[in-house]
Amino acid sequence: MIGASTAAEAQRCGIPIAAVAADPTPAGIADAIAAAMQDHPEREKLTAREEEHP
Repeated sequence: MIGASTAAEAQRCGIPIAAVAADPTPAGIADAIAAAMQDHPEREKLTAREEEHP
C-alpha cells in the first residue's frame, strides 16, 4: 500500500502493486489495505487467523 508516485515507479520496474492509497496518510493506507483485502483470495484464512489471535 503506497502512494501513486511510488506505485508508478514500482510498476515501471515490474513490481506488482496490490493497492494504491488515494491519500498517502496512515488512514489512507489503512483504507487501501481494507479495500484490497475485500478481494484477496485468502481473506477467509486471514480472518480466521485474526480471530484465533486477537
